[in-house]
Amino acid sequence: MSIGVASATKMCRSVMIKGLEAMVIESLTTARHYGVEDAVIASLYETFPGVDWEKQAAYFFQRVIEHGRRRSEEVREVAETVRDAGLTPWSASGTAERQAWVADLADAGLFGAKGTPEFARSADWRVEADQMLGRGRLKLD
Repeated sequence: MSIGVASATKMCRSVMIKGLEAMVIESLTTARHYGVEDAVIASLYETFPGVDWEKQAAYFFQRVIEHGRRRSEEVREVAETVRDAGLTPWSASGTAERQAWVADLADAGLFGAKGTPEFARSADWRVEADQMLGRGRLKLD
């Protein structure tokens, strides 16, 4: 398969950006379950001091809740691009699953009614993480 520079750049960037969103949601929601979210955030600040992890996490949670369905479909296409490069798309495939999982919760109304000003608008990611945890067992594998 031959794709253009712009398309290849977008696909490779998506592995990173959409994957980072999925990893932050999975990591911090799990940390919240175990009551270690403050320690995890502190460790992230130490490792990446230029990132405001509280603000970034809230942004990631909101973006995935609002756009997870479309993003999961995009990352499934990205996985095919990775596969075409000769790699097994472990990260892209996992990202697609996590994004779709959040989209399923949003579609079920867990974060409020879509299209309303209140939908997924918390400035604190913990609100959405708590909603996800209250929904049942967090699928980690």
